[in-house]
Amino acid sequence: MPTAIMADIQRQRNEDAREAVLHAIRGEVARAWLGLHSSVRERTGIVVLTNRVRGK
Repeated sequence: MPTAIMADIQRQRNEDAREAVLHAIRGEVARAWLGLHSSVRERTGIVVLTNRVRGK
């Protein structure tokens, strides 16, 4: 099945917001969160792009 990758961020207007989205797309945010101590993860929210990532 053909796959399209969107690399051009349209919605976020400032550079910090764009960087946050790019980190999420690359999975870097989830990996950083998973690297936290469990007591810190319990107090830290995270937004993920898919349910598959959330289930890890």
